[in-house]
Amino acid sequence: MSKFKLKLKLTGLEIEVEGSRDDVPAMVQSIGQQMSGLLQPIAGLADGEHPQEAEVVSTTPLLTASAASAPRKRKVRRNRVPVAPPGDSSQEAGSDIVSWAHDPLKWGNPVQGWTGWMKALWFLYVASMETDTRDMSAQQITRSFNQFFRTSGLIHAGHVARDLGKRKAAPALLVGEDGRRDPSAWFLTDRGIQYAQQLVLHARGEIPTPPAVPGA
Repeated sequence: MSKFKLKLKLTGLEIEVEGSRDDVPAMVQSIGQQMSGLLQPIAGLADGEHPQEAEVVSTTPLLTASAASAPRKRKVRRNRVPVAPPGDSSQEAGSDIVSWAHDPLKWGNPVQGWTGWMKALWFLYVASMETDTRDMSAQQITRSFNQFFRTSGLIHAGHVARDLGKRKAAPALLVGEDGRRDPSAWFLTDRGIQYAQQLVLHARGEIPTPPAVPGA
């Protein structure tokens, strides 16, 4: 039985392990596989095999701490919000809806007992104070109001246009109409602004009854 002496020196071997407890089994297995791959050719020498003929076991590179513990990236599906194409002013696109972050402490909420034109005046005034919108068609007022204040009672575009037309003339003079627009747009006069401010006070409960119509 022949004898031999084997001295194995691993220079620069450095193993650093970092991760969670769940990562330990996988990293230990990987280290074991790599060390086994290093020692298997040496074991072949003891059996008389030529180093070149010894079977070399292919091992995977040792996982680094960051690779072992890094979570897999997952594709995130984002829900796309439909955007109306430029120039699309259709009702379905909702491009004419006027909205804002409503503060009922500041403006109150429209009262169910108000008539439709009172709700329209209140909406015109608050919208002008909260947004850059100063005039709206009866259809735009109706769609916007009914979307955000439906609990205060729905209004109807035909009735709004009819009743605002009555408040355009003397003695009320609460609104003006821009007939150059199609459909025509309604806006508050100075008198209408003052009346709408009284509606706000009533909406906030600061006055017991809605203001009387001027000249009525």
